[in-house]
Amino acid sequence: MKGFDIDPAKTLNRFDEVLDTEVVFLALPTPLNEKGRLDASLVSTYLEKFGAQNYRGLVVIKSTLPLGYLNETRKRVRNSLRILYGPEFLHQKNAMEEMLTNNT
Repeated sequence: MKGFDIDPAKTLNRFDEVLDTEVVFLALPTPLNEKGRLDASLVSTYLEKFGAQNYRGLVVIKSTLPLGYLNETRKRVRNSLRILYGPEFLHQKNAMEEMLTNNT
């Protein structure tokens, strides 16, 4: 197992050292911007970095994302980048409803 953190004081490995893993979990902050919408720019930055490095593993996003984000992002990053979205906050009892009605 390898670990990379955007905070150099907390990281175990450099970014290039996680490129040989089978799965990468992205758990990045998506704070609200001045309009009250989620800012997923940091997630986008790292998806683009993995795409540019021809990462062949699975990228699992654990950050809260705005509705429609993945559809838009897939157009910008390498098509071969395999992305799975596992919402940060999802309750088993209401999983389907929460996925369908997320409007942030």
